[in-house]
Amino acid sequence: MGEKPKPESVVVMNYKAYLTNGSVFDDTFASKIPAHLSMIGLIDGLREGLLLMNTGSKYKFTIPSNLAYGNVDVDRIPAGSVVIFEAELLKVLKPGELADAAKKLSESEAKSFHEANKTK
Repeated sequence: MGEKPKPESVVVMNYKAYLTNGSVFDDTFASKIPAHLSMIGLIDGLREGLLLMNTGSKYKFTIPSNLAYGNVDVDRIPAGSVVIFEAELLKVLKPGELADAAKKLSESEAKSFHEANKTK
């Protein structure tokens, strides 16, 4: 059994999100790029569902509009929509783990920039 996220966690996950009519509005499985998401910024229904998951598990959530996007149109999601998420929880990041990865990336970008712009 893998680790469960906490309400303040950052998670790495794949998901497919769609309406009850099958209209897909987001799909990380298709893009093959997992999402890094803060639990704090998620819609209520998805956050509640992820708190039940262990890393490595796959769940399908049907989320009523009051726990999703409510009575507001959001991009391709009409107001009052029930949404469905097929979610795969890949990893729960440890505190600072995301910052360390970002720091390594920015250090390598800075090094590449300076090497490319050296004057002879």
